[in-house]
Amino acid sequence: MRAIGKMIKQDFGSSKILINKIRISGIYQEELKMKRLFSILFMMTLLLAGDIVAYASSGYLKTFNNTYGTSTTKLNTCSLCHTNTPSCNSYGNSFFNSGHNFQAIEPVDSDGDSFSNIGEIKAITLP
Repeated sequence: MRAIGKMIKQDFGSSKILINKIRISGIYQEELKMKRLFSILFMMTLLLAGDIVAYASSGYLKTFNNTYGTSTTKLNTCSLCHTNTPSCNSYGNSFFNSGHNFQAIEPVDSDGDSFSNIGEIKAITLP
């Protein structure tokens, strides 16, 4: 940048207007680089956040549906384990505390209604 400024000054004498334009455009280019970098980082953050939220539906819920054959029932929903994502309901807390093991919490009555989780799953009601 300085070399270009010196060349212009040598070629055009003391024309400070041209030199100043180069300095301003250099600052402007740096500003554009920062805006571009911020935009890229912002988009990456959004993509990662979306991936974290989507993981529950594509991972644990899919495993639950494959295990119990519930993919076409009302149990195929985030409310199986969540009140409001990421907050868990009683079944979601039991699942979490069991180390993400559905079979381990089958005999448990997570919601306290005197029916086991597996009994409610077979009846297609929320455990």
